[in-house]
Amino acid sequence: MHLVEVKNANYGYAYAFQLMDISFELRQGMLAGIIGPNGSGKSTLLKGISGELALPENQVFLKGKDLAGFTDTERAKEIAVVTQFSEPIDISVEEYVLMGRIPYRKKYQFFETERDYEIAQKYMKLTGIYPLRAKKFSKLSGGEQQLASIAKALTQEPSLLLLDEPTSHLDISHQVQILDLVHRLTKEAGLTVIMVIHDLNLASEYCDYLMLMRSGALYRQGTPNAILNPRNIEDVYKTEVHTQENPRSKKPAVFLVSNKTGQVRRPTKFYLT
Repeated sequence: MHLVEVKNANYGYAYAFQLMDISFELRQGMLAGIIGPNGSGKSTLLKGISGELALPENQVFLKGKDLAGFTDTERAKEIAVVTQFSEPIDISVEEYVLMGRIPYRKKYQFFETERDYEIAQKYMKLTGIYPLRAKKFSKLSGGEQQLASIAKALTQEPSLLLLDEPTSHLDISHQVQILDLVHRLTKEAGLTVIMVIHDLNLASEYCDYLMLMRSGALYRQGTPNAILNPRNIEDVYKTEVHTQENPRSKKPAVFLVSNKTGQVRRPTKFYLT
């Protein structure tokens, strides 16, 4: 049985943008990337799975159960979300991470349990922010805030992690640190991850599976080697590109072609892993 199943999904915003006949299946432990130009429906797809947008019945399933029938608490125990930007909350990092245990609180429980603290400490150490646990979350750098947000999400102990552009506006060191961590969690802990990502070279290097979107529909889906070729990219992005194999990872690398000179432009973000 697949962990996530989306069957001919049609949802979105009333009288506005709608997704059209989206279908895909993901096994446990997969790292799937959603790629496509601005306005293609990437975040809308993620928001339906996360619960931010209302879902029609019998279109999105988690562990064989219709997500439309989940309560907010049931969904929060199974699905965690990390957005592109975090609110600059003026509480300690430890207090922020412990917010991930809220779905597990019992009625009239006002304080965290010993187990809550153990789980929070586990994921603060895993993400490398444990030394910052007493620092105010609002005083962290952008990369540190993103790591703290991932620690909070993991503290929910989800089976599915949703990431909306987790590396945007971060330097390459933090980009690699975050994506290395996410990749390791899928392979070692069996966590399933769906990630919206703009950088095609990062998507190629880290993702097992890619979903290329165009105008609210899935244009193509498959492995990075199957999806990231000039024809698909040029059809969707309307931009001329050149691709070649990364000699170490054997994944495709995408190079832009300048409209002015016709010369291949090397990407600013290309990693040999």
